[in-house]
Amino acid sequence: MRSLVTFLGSRLLRALVALWLVSTVVFVVMRLSGDPVPLLLPPDAPRSEYARVARELGLDRPLPVQYAVFLGNVLRGDFGRSLHFREPAMQVVVAYLPATLELGLTAFVLAVVVAVPIGLLSAVKRNSMLDQAAMGVALVGQAAPTFFLGILFILLLSLQAGWLP
Repeated sequence: MRSLVTFLGSRLLRALVALWLVSTVVFVVMRLSGDPVPLLLPPDAPRSEYARVARELGLDRPLPVQYAVFLGNVLRGDFGRSLHFREPAMQVVVAYLPATLELGLTAFVLAVVVAVPIGLLSAVKRNSMLDQAAMGVALVGQAAPTFFLGILFILLLSLQAGWLP
């Protein structure tokens, strides 16, 4: 029993460290990407307006203070506002979650329906043409960048075949 508690404790600690590292990377990348204030204001806005918006967003504070506020907000479940949609970020995520889950579930079901029979046939007929072809397709699928495969499937299924809008 003690070893299970130790194991779970170490896993929990690793998960917390991983979450902290990811949140730190997100914070740093967001700060390195530039000042968001010009995206929120028209180009002809006066400097005083830039300063006011920067103060409202907390961008006039030192980076360590900004990071502490960021972590505190995340721990409370406040992920800030989307600059693109001008809504709370969590609201945007929740709004798009059903479509994301539908796409993910469809892809999973399709992968299982296609991959399991091919895998079974490949196992039964080892080193056959089918086995070699399945292995080749699987290797290409694993090696190719996902953005490239996504664009390729959009071109094939939507533009060429006309199956998708």
